[in-house]
Amino acid sequence: LLHCLPDLLPKCHVDSGAIKHVISGAVIMAPGIYQMDTVKAGDAVTIFAEDHQYALAIGVLLKDSDDIFADKKGPAIEVVHRLTDGLWPMTCLT
Repeated sequence: LLHCLPDLLPKCHVDSGAIKHVISGAVIMAPGIYQMDTVKAGDAVTIFAEDHQYALAIGVLLKDSDDIFADKKGPAIEVVHRLTDGLWPMTCLT
């Protein structure tokens, strides 16, 4: 569904080393994030990997995006929906 509505949520971009961890549902750590829209803790974001056009996951911020970039350490995003889960294959409704 995110492929049909890519701007539905704010965006977060993680480095390529985080891909396998995101797809497995792990919490995304701050050092793996290299770009993100300004978002508050508790808000949902779409997670993209560097050099990839399509989303990998949806997550909820554990702290404000400004704090994530200021600290650059610790857990940052809880993954709540990912590429390999049962909801992901839904198609666009036209």
